[in-house]
Amino acid sequence: MKPKVFLLLTDLENPKYFGGIQMYNRSLIGTLEKQNVAHAFLTLNDINSYGCGKNKVRFVARFYQKVFAYKPTLIICGHINFALLCYSICKMLNIPYYVTCHGIDAIDMSRSKIYALQRAKRLLHVSEYTKNNVQQQTKNSDDTFCFLPPCIDSNKFTPTPRPQHLMKKWNLNKDDKIILTICRLSKEEMYKGYDTILSVLHRVAQKVKNVRYIIGGSGDDIGRIKDIIVTENLHDKVITTGFIPDEEITNYYNLCDVFAMPSKKEGFGIVFTEASCCGKPNLAGNKDGSSDAVLYGKTGVLVDPDSSEQVEEALVQILSNKARPQLYDGDYLRSEVINAYSHSAFEKRLADILSLT
Repeated sequence: MKPKVFLLLTDLENPKYFGGIQMYNRSLIGTLEKQNVAHAFLTLNDINSYGCGKNKVRFVARFYQKVFAYKPTLIICGHINFALLCYSICKMLNIPYYVTCHGIDAIDMSRSKIYALQRAKRLLHVSEYTKNNVQQQTKNSDDTFCFLPPCIDSNKFTPTPRPQHLMKKWNLNKDDKIILTICRLSKEEMYKGYDTILSVLHRVAQKVKNVRYIIGGSGDDIGRIKDIIVTENLHDKVITTGFIPDEEITNYYNLCDVFAMPSKKEGFGIVFTEASCCGKPNLAGNKDGSSDAVLYGKTGVLVDPDSSEQVEEALVQILSNKARPQLYDGDYLRSEVINAYSHSAFEKRLADILSLT
């Protein structure tokens, strides 16, 4: 018998930033709809009929109201920050709850969050890195955890020649070797690795001709990044695009020779799968969920993100066409990532998890 599900989520839409968690939440709801699983949901941040406009008091009140009216048999908690709230109502109703665990939210959790996660029936983790972070703190048994990584939209992210309008916009040449990073440029998330790439860029350029580095994204760290570009005299090598509209993201992947983000605390890194789906190799850190996203090296090169020497060496290797031959085979990269993280793979995983309810 299929459960009757209520989802408590952060958001589905965010005009300032549409990232991995928003896409993940949409995948959850879309899959439940496709599989004809009865469901309802509420979000904290969205400004519409199902959102609470970031009003936490309203969020809690509407959650209780909706759950008592809807009478679910299972609650899926879409963020660790909501776990205690879900625990409180599920204890009253004597129903199970699952908690999705993403990345930075699982680091150094408070006692109350640990308490709530210890009492969840299932913990849905997006990577082994996230699972390990949670398990070290909660001591939950392995059978509590279920692997449910994000899925890739293979119809949206497709390989094409370099988009000429972007070549013209950024004054790029056909012989340029382009490194790309797309992420939120936030002072609270200064673990993405673009600082390391900036620090080795001059040395990479000495070994590889016509290197350009494109940093895509917006956030409150952009001022500091621009200061580094000036201080290190990188103005002729680095492009900061600002916010990239959703309809242009695929074009930027198709512009680059390598997608590089040697991060340290990434829960998964959906951007790596998007780049692979466009037939591009990745450079990723080996200390976080990026390893899952690049299939432990099948679709990219894994490096120690704390080693500028390894980052430099990997960039030179990839841009000089001296890496593994498979990394230059766009069809291979696309096939591998679709096999692992397609919509159908996500749907099967979620169906299997719900069957455990």
